[in-house]
Amino acid sequence: MSAVSLLQRLAGIESLSHIPLTTFLTLIHRASALKRDISLPQTLGTSIDCAPPVLPQSVALFLAESVQLSEELIHEFWGVFKDEIWKNPAVDERERIESEALQLHGHKRGYTGCTIYPDNSFCMNTLCPRMSAQLPLKKVEQRCVVVYTLSNGAREGWAVHLYCERCKTNYHNNFYVRNGMRTYHRGVPALIQIGEHQFAERGLVRLWADLMLTSWVSATNHARTYELSQARFPKQTNQWQFQKKLDSDFVWDAFVLLALLEDHEDRHTILTVPHTGLQKDRFTTQMASRNERIIVEGHPEISHWCEKCMRVFHCEDGRILKVEAVVTDGLTIGHPCCSVARCTDPLANNRDRFCANHHILHKMCAVEGCEEPVREVTKTTGGKECTTVYKTCSNRDHQEMERLHKERSKANFQLTQKLMRQKVTHPNDAFAEARSAELVDLEDAEEWFEKDGLDSAGDGRGIEMHRVNNPGATGELDKQPDTPCPMHPEDGNRKLKARFGRRRTHNEQVIVRPCGIICSRATFFAAEAISNVLFMVQKTFSVPNSRKPEHLIYDSNCNALREVEARGEVWFKDVGMCVDAFHLRTKHKASDLFCRERCDPKHYPELMNADGSWYFNSSIAEQTNVWLGGYHAIVREMLPVKYNFFLDEMVMRRNRALVEKMERARS
Repeated sequence: MSAVSLLQRLAGIESLSHIPLTTFLTLIHRASALKRDISLPQTLGTSIDCAPPVLPQSVALFLAESVQLSEELIHEFWGVFKDEIWKNPAVDERERIESEALQLHGHKRGYTGCTIYPDNSFCMNTLCPRMSAQLPLKKVEQRCVVVYTLSNGAREGWAVHLYCERCKTNYHNNFYVRNGMRTYHRGVPALIQIGEHQFAERGLVRLWADLMLTSWVSATNHARTYELSQARFPKQTNQWQFQKKLDSDFVWDAFVLLALLEDHEDRHTILTVPHTGLQKDRFTTQMASRNERIIVEGHPEISHWCEKCMRVFHCEDGRILKVEAVVTDGLTIGHPCCSVARCTDPLANNRDRFCANHHILHKMCAVEGCEEPVREVTKTTGGKECTTVYKTCSNRDHQEMERLHKERSKANFQLTQKLMRQKVTHPNDAFAEARSAELVDLEDAEEWFEKDGLDSAGDGRGIEMHRVNNPGATGELDKQPDTPCPMHPEDGNRKLKARFGRRRTHNEQVIVRPCGIICSRATFFAAEAISNVLFMVQKTFSVPNSRKPEHLIYDSNCNALREVEARGEVWFKDVGMCVDAFHLRTKHKASDLFCRERCDPKHYPELMNADGSWYFNSSIAEQTNVWLGGYHAIVREMLPVKYNFFLDEMVMRRNRALVEKMERARS
């Protein structure tokens, strides 16, 4: 039907004459999407190639309510437009037609079907005269971009910037730039700018974050997965300025930016970062700021309580007690750190052995107690000088120690053993063809050397190397300085230590409520020292809105309680300190009367049900560490700011998911 005929028919129906054109277009679009639903209830003899004369009542009611018209008007609308609606392509077919039209006729004229504009066409600076005049911005810059979508793969697009010449503000879709600073708009945009010329759909970035939470998928494997999915989309023949391959750095930037934008949205603040400089450094200050805020203020769920982690206990003497318990445990994952004992300064590069303050030690012999400079050997090959810098000095014994270390690191059995152990974690790159020694935590092991006391020639002979695997995260008392034994002969074997590889933080310590909500996490640098655990517990439940628990469950609580009493720690005076029943039975000596009398949970009736079972899940910290351990391969090469930001974000997302699950269960 021609447009003239259609208009003539409309003119003859007075009841439809007041309806806006936009409403007609909306109804045509929605009815076209329901053609199969309209055909299905028709009688057996009705042809599916022609529009039926009458709409099913359910479809008519839906269309009427969706545009706030009466059912009678919808039936009159159908009588006029039904043939045009039946010819109109369905949603999927229309998308294909539009895509082909853009490919054939749009790209050569600069149209891609995806043009990203700023939200406003006017200057939004309240101090700018142009805002009060409401003059639209006309100075435009247009850039080629790649848009990563969830359902259509990587698409070409254009990003348009509008510039105000009066106040020198450049408006982008996600942010505006003024005086070298990038100020983001409130909320999370539908398309998140993750690079200079790259955008990603908000739903896609949130999917990446969800998969990191539930399946430990690394940024590298997200990029790999997206690359595989690209093969399922039709190849576009036109040339584009930028390649469409998704890089893992884009995934990380998307994750960090999403987390920061959501954080600022929750706190009703504005995200501001430098517009200049490298992309990898742009968000570091904001990430460090949030890390510090969580240390000072605690996690958002610090005040959480539910029937699984808080109990109202009725005592036999009539008293009513509030009973809250928390569980703490350690897990051996961490990040590279300075090799100087107790130094917590961050490394400038994750391949360094020392921080900036101790960087000079890279030029000193790696053997403990030796302050001689390292060897530098220069060779000329093919007219080019090549200098090899060793980690030991000219001492032949020290050189032999370095040789043994390298030989051990390269040995096939060593790599095989380490790689087999690492298979319990999720690989950072599922497509990696091989794992080199540099990718394996060879520095996790304790390493030392022995020098035969009878061999004093210093020619490198008589040196033996010993290694023992890291025992893991186990609570221990603060180490005391070694006292030499007066009965040990001075001419015996000498024990030597060297730090050839990087040092790593010792473990992550978590404090968890029995319901699974994580109260806090902390990185321990040297060991799971009892004093550090006690300090962490006190610090966690001293932040605003926190409540001190009545019970702390910890595998090494017998040693912790001894330390509390020896130091006269007042804060723990009214806190019960029990050992998990399983560990008490299997890991603690029956002869340890202090542990049996003071740390046995059966001495606390508020921890038990009437049938003798335990009210609280005292193994929750170990169960939580199984989840946390899945991030080993992802975080192992991160520097502290990114490491803490990522783990804190995962903890907060996990806590939110658990709270939502509890609320659904109660409803």
